[in-house]
Amino acid sequence: MMYIIAFLIACLFSISISGVIIFVTHRVRRAHCGTLCATSCVSRLGGVAMICAFFAALILHPDLVIDRAWIVLFIALGAVAFLGIWDDVSPLSWRPQLFAQVAIGLFLFALSIRITYVSHPFGGVVHFVHGDGFPWMSLIITLVWFVAIMNTMNWLDGVDGLGGGVALIAAGTIFVTALLPHVNQPPIAIVAAAMAGATVGFLFWNWFPACIIAGTSGSFFWGLLIAVLAIFAGAKIATTLLVMIIPLVDAVWVIGERFFAGESIFASDKRHIHYKLAARGWAPWQIASLFIVVTAVVAFNAIHFYALGKMITIGIVIVLMLFFLAILSIDKDKKIKEKNAS
Repeated sequence: MMYIIAFLIACLFSISISGVIIFVTHRVRRAHCGTLCATSCVSRLGGVAMICAFFAALILHPDLVIDRAWIVLFIALGAVAFLGIWDDVSPLSWRPQLFAQVAIGLFLFALSIRITYVSHPFGGVVHFVHGDGFPWMSLIITLVWFVAIMNTMNWLDGVDGLGGGVALIAAGTIFVTALLPHVNQPPIAIVAAAMAGATVGFLFWNWFPACIIAGTSGSFFWGLLIAVLAIFAGAKIATTLLVMIIPLVDAVWVIGERFFAGESIFASDKRHIHYKLAARGWAPWQIASLFIVVTAVVAFNAIHFYALGKMITIGIVIVLMLFFLAILSIDKDKKIKEKNAS
């Protein structure tokens, strides 16, 4: 029951706040640039609605004890919300965004929210903290983890319903994982349920055709929360990696394409897989549905497999993803050559 309460509070708040933002956005734009502008543009402040709904669900929840770790997370999420809203209102370049992400990661690391070990695929664990020296390896891995997941969610959110759909699967996976007997973390399950509720309420307005989008604030909110909850849920890094493997492989592929093309790896372009599918005539709901179904299947395996099984699944998915991306890239190059020849 306590999980349903968290989900419903967050969902209802998210639907309501998103609706208010949409209404206000249309009224303001209609007043400034007429009816056409007001009806053809969507608000970028969906993240604000989700973050407010998420906080409301946790503050109002009768069974969640807000301890030091949650307060630290709330402060970090507040900083992410501020950064995202700033970028949504007045776009920032990649440098201040990356600097802020690293600063938030250092803040969390300094207050003991960090990756200190991961499960070994052949049994046992790999520790990143040894002796009394400074845990440099833990610091590097933790920062890479936070920055990678936040940026992956940001780059993924390019089609109506896509980012929210994948975030919902990730929240559901963490929820189930937190309730497994060997993990048994009900507070994490409550927080994951609140994240899922806030995301479902947002998706009510964000599914194609979208009336509102998550914006940078929303995608960073999803990314940081997924990254932190994976640590809280007993260092379930492999499980979360498996759930996020499709957008992560896509992100690495795109970074490689930009690098070999002599462009900035942080440049904004249409190289991501969802843009390539859209260019081939896929509707936004079809792209989002494909990602959600495949991610759900992978998440199911992530929950039921142990370390070795997860690593094998990760390897299989990576190979299939690289093959699919290579086909899309070859097809794109062929069409460009045909166009130039004509």
